[in-house]
Amino acid sequence: MRNVYLDTNVILRFLLGDHPELSPKAKSIFKLAEQNEIRLLIEPVILAECCYVLGGKLYADKFPSKQAIAETLTKLLFLTGVNSTDQMLLTEVLEVYGEFEIDFADAYLAVIARKQSDLIAMFDRDFQQLEVETYVLGDG
Repeated sequence: MRNVYLDTNVILRFLLGDHPELSPKAKSIFKLAEQNEIRLLIEPVILAECCYVLGGKLYADKFPSKQAIAETLTKLLFLTGVNSTDQMLLTEVLEVYGEFEIDFADAYLAVIARKQSDLIAMFDRDFQQLEVETYVLGDG
């Protein structure tokens, strides 16, 4: 079975169904994965870009909160034929992203540091709400 890495635009067209040509093509590749003809792979950086785009004003009516984005992307990660580097880690990152209304990168960093019992170097105190140890360099 061949692995196929998904680009952000394919995921967006699949989720949004907003393009007359591209959305059906995106749906068809997910159908192939569901039929075990291919394996779709989603990398963390692609999820981060999805969060960024879906969190913009253009999609505020469909995704009114980061929680809504997190729930949708978590479901995506567990579709038949879809894999990622570490689905459980990314699920936790999306949970933190939605719960604390922070950006995906900060959520990712917080989850990784917490799991490794490591510190995060930072200029402000944003991470303290995430129960992760920080190395604060001063307000910036």
